[in-house]
Parts: sequence; structure tokens; C-alpha cells
Amino acid sequence: MKEAQDAKWVLLIPPQVADGAAFARPAAADVRGFGYAEFYLATGAAADVVGESGTSLAPKLEECDTDSVTAGDWTAIPNAQLAAVIPATNDKQYKIDIDLMNSVRKPFIRPKALTAGATGAGVALCGVCRLSKPQMGMLTAAQRGLAENVIV
Repeated sequence: MKEAQDAKWVLLIPPQVADGAAFARPAAADVRGFGYAEFYLATGAAADVVGESGTSLAPKLEECDTDSVTAGDWTAIPNAQLAAVIPATNDKQYKIDIDLMNSVRKPFIRPKALTAGATGAGVALCGVCRLSKPQMGMLTAAQRGLAENVIV
């Protein structure tokens, strides 16, 4: 199996548009059993900024011992944030990497709740996580977090 195939994908933020409001609560990636995590945020049409806490803070990752729905249960991961808010620029990708083999992390990681600015046109956004370097190989599409996996 190729290293690129030995990975799991987690949909954190389904593709959606927000305008002056929060995006849907991000799902968490269960990072147990993996050595590396890559968190991607991607914009489509973007007429405003995307950030955390009313668009004033850069997007960041947070962790928790359980996949809790209570915001107070989550803790920010030091240095796991973008340099600034996501600007109003169409079709851009942003990424935060976490080396899970050389750090102690809680089992669930997600982006902190994100909010779009309010210009009237909104921002299209989605977020995914790619987990790699598994402790055990993954043989099926479902084990890789996919509905279908075609290998040519």
C-alpha cells in the first residue's frame, strides 16, 4: 500500500456559506492511533473574513478528552493557529499540521468555532483533516473515512 493511501480523512466542516454568523459546529477528528494530523480549511467565494470569536481572532485548533458538545470542555492547542484571520480572498487553502508522535495530545482535535464577517455576500468554507502514519494499516474505504475509494 502506498503511504498516501494509508490515511484517514475526516470531514470537519461540510462545505457551507455563512454571512455574519457562525459556521456549523466543527466535527472533531479522533487522532488516536495516528502519528500525524493535517487540518485544512478552504474558502470558495469569500466576500468577508473568517475568524474565531466574532472574526477578531485567527482560526485555531482545540482538543478534548471526549468529543464533547460543551465548549468549555475544549482547550486551545498552543501554537496551533493561523497567523491571522482568513482574508476575504476567493479559493484559498490553509493548513495546520500536528506531529502526534512527538507531542502529547488529547484524543479529539477540531477547529475552534468559526464565524464569517457580515458583508451580505458571505463566505464559502469547508474543513477536512487528513490523519496519516497509522499504527495499523487501513484496508477499506470506510476505514479511511471515505464513502468510496478508487485506486488506479
